[in-house]
Amino acid sequence: MKEVKDCPACGSGISISLAKAVKDFSASAGQMQFLHPSYAVLRCQDCSLCFKSHTADEKTLNEYYEKLPFSSYDRDTLYPTDKCIIALLKGLPVNACLLDLGCGAGRILGQLGKDYKCYGTEPNAEAARQAAGRGIKIITDGELKKGYESHFQAIVMTDVFEHLPQPLDTMSLLAAKLAPGGILILSTGDSDAVKPPELLAEFWYMRIFGHLQMLNRRHAEFLAQRTGLKLERYLNMSHYEVSMKERMKQKVYLSAYRQFRLKPGSFLSSLLKMIPVLNRASRWELSPIYNCGKDHALIVFRKA
Repeated sequence: MKEVKDCPACGSGISISLAKAVKDFSASAGQMQFLHPSYAVLRCQDCSLCFKSHTADEKTLNEYYEKLPFSSYDRDTLYPTDKCIIALLKGLPVNACLLDLGCGAGRILGQLGKDYKCYGTEPNAEAARQAAGRGIKIITDGELKKGYESHFQAIVMTDVFEHLPQPLDTMSLLAAKLAPGGILILSTGDSDAVKPPELLAEFWYMRIFGHLQMLNRRHAEFLAQRTGLKLERYLNMSHYEVSMKERMKQKVYLSAYRQFRLKPGSFLSSLLKMIPVLNRASRWELSPIYNCGKDHALIVFRKA
């Protein structure tokens, strides 16, 4: 277990507790089970990053990632956020140099054919092999750090920011690798999308073993200021395509849970207890899955 007292981004020790601690939980990777400690969610008073108060330690996280099959988090079909990113990249000149940090099996850059010079970093060996088969040149983290200064017209980081132990350091590194006028595209969870914030610790995005933090627009502005980039776009959108029936189901269940969780003694809560199925929400220990909302931010930074 690792206790996180200072902000992982700016290092400030001044934070407030947004959400009360939730119980520990287990996650499987390969044939192993990993225990995530009980945690609360804190919000940095200086840069607004929302982060877990307790996480697995670095050794355990590394072992978890080593055991985790890339097929459990990567897929061939595109997320709605992926489609927007690809549209942005296709607006760049032919032969532009592109980098996908944590490219997986090449889900995004693999869609661009031979019109661009595509690079990627990927720690999973099998995912990296598949990405290379899609025309992506795999480079190591060490190679990226030592070279490629002002090299890329675009850098993509999708569903990676939330895993970073030192997010500002990574953002600063990527800013240095951008060519003048280049864009840095992030896709990650938005803490401001969780209403009310008291439920943030229970939110599905925070219940993923390797997720350490969630940003918001104020933190994106902080990143722009500290890296010298311009915050050009901040778009809220859903990460998943969910059917109308499923959306309605999730919204109703979440509304019932919120009522029981935040106002258990109210008249409305008493009425809900009389309604079959919905009254089950009074016994739930955690918020139900709600992944149909606009809980992701697609963020575009530009280098002057």
